[in-house]
Amino acid sequence: MHQRIQSVLHNRASFPIMKTRNILLLCVLCLPLRAEVPLGILDWILPADGAVFSSPATCDSGRIYFGTDAGVIYCVDPSGTVPHVVWTFDGATDWIDSTPLVTPEGMVVFGSWDGKVYALDKDSGGLLWTYQTGNYIMGSAAAAATGEIIIGGGDGILYAFSPSGELLWVYIADDAIDASPAVAGGTAYVGDSAGVFHAVRVEDGSGVWTFQVEAVPGRESDILSSAAVGPEGTVYFGSRNHRFHALSKDGLELWSFEAFEPVDSSPAVAPDGTVAVGSRDGYVFFFDANGVLERQVFTGDIFYGSPAFDADGVLYIAAYAGDGLSHVLAIGPDGDYLWAYPAPGFNDSSPLVAPDGHLYIGMHDFSLYAFDLDGAQPELASWAAFRDNPRRSGRRTGYFGLAKVFQLFPSAQADAGHWYWLDGFGSGWFHGEHAPWLYHPDHGHLWAEKAGAEGVWLHDDALGWLYALRSSPHNFYYRVSAGAWIYHKPGTAKSVGERWIFSFQTQSWDLDG
Repeated sequence: MHQRIQSVLHNRASFPIMKTRNILLLCVLCLPLRAEVPLGILDWILPADGAVFSSPATCDSGRIYFGTDAGVIYCVDPSGTVPHVVWTFDGATDWIDSTPLVTPEGMVVFGSWDGKVYALDKDSGGLLWTYQTGNYIMGSAAAAATGEIIIGGGDGILYAFSPSGELLWVYIADDAIDASPAVAGGTAYVGDSAGVFHAVRVEDGSGVWTFQVEAVPGRESDILSSAAVGPEGTVYFGSRNHRFHALSKDGLELWSFEAFEPVDSSPAVAPDGTVAVGSRDGYVFFFDANGVLERQVFTGDIFYGSPAFDADGVLYIAAYAGDGLSHVLAIGPDGDYLWAYPAPGFNDSSPLVAPDGHLYIGMHDFSLYAFDLDGAQPELASWAAFRDNPRRSGRRTGYFGLAKVFQLFPSAQADAGHWYWLDGFGSGWFHGEHAPWLYHPDHGHLWAEKAGAEGVWLHDDALGWLYALRSSPHNFYYRVSAGAWIYHKPGTAKSVGERWIFSFQTQSWDLDG
């Protein structure tokens, strides 16, 4: 059974929310930082009822979801002057390591050490369904492009459920599955405590291949690290045998690297293809796609928390510095510290770079921290964070792959660099590698929530939810908030403050909706 390092902390649940705006000061922090480093801008601290092991997740509404070791899931609205707890769910009877998965169907899915998989309504927190497994659940769920929800447990079984909670299939691993599965190209990838890494077919749960990590005398072989999948299908993960591995999508080892301590942290892939992973020896290692070590940055003891890149290639991670203190760190592409912030206790939570320009991370001091990143955005073109994207879906292809884009919009034409032109989309371009984010010259970036046989749901910051029909040859969208079909007038760009929308229900033009 996996053992936790527990710190003696006081329950801060009754403490008020701390809202602060720190000036960017130079401070001298204790090791591992040996020079003056700017202090990160802490926006607020939200007290919880337990230590926050799970990593925060978000969705189109901007709400933040996370769990605690008291068995409670929080839904937080961070948009006001202070964060607002929208709802909590306390139905789990043991702690929650699992990072919430927010599905396109509107569910929050997670596991607990009570052995159950839970699915909640993301808006209300109401329980939709549960499933009792044979042992604890430490890892997080992944959502396949075809709708399957996949999660492993301490009973050594990988489970697949339909969105309605129907058990679709099970796959028997060699030992407990503490890592979180990753999904890419119709295959689920996950390691187990026997040091066996499994590739499983999402369609039916059949095994594709396995890879056994090297047994090293005096070292454990457990795989707690969750895989990241690179743009060429390369699968990256670490092991407690101190090795970091890169496998081809066919299961062949391309290269490996030996650290001084176990590699329990999950890797991330930067916009330029750089692969970063942390180790218990205190270093974050940066590799190119061929396994060449480009640099290593000493941060402090990295437990299970994983690095995250933003769209500019800045890396964020939390590491234990000793004496009951951790540092939340921002590391630039050249390896220099950009800022740091000290926080009490240990850390297992992986940072979330959210679309609202904030960094969210949980700590063992019974708190969720929010840092102002001055508008920095998440990197969505690569596997840049734990579970790949802000919803923590653990899926390489986003919410619909490029093949489905062509099914929805047959007139889509590719240009150099994977840009696509869509007739019937208001004469707009979008970048396929950034799905589910689409770019329209007059609307800016739109969030593609769901794709189906008839069209795609989009979210526009000013106009709310829009529905684009595949069959529409013109610039027609269904605007949910107005309950009407609207027409977008081309050339009225958002960037110049003019975006005229004509509603055929009211027979009137509106500026910016």
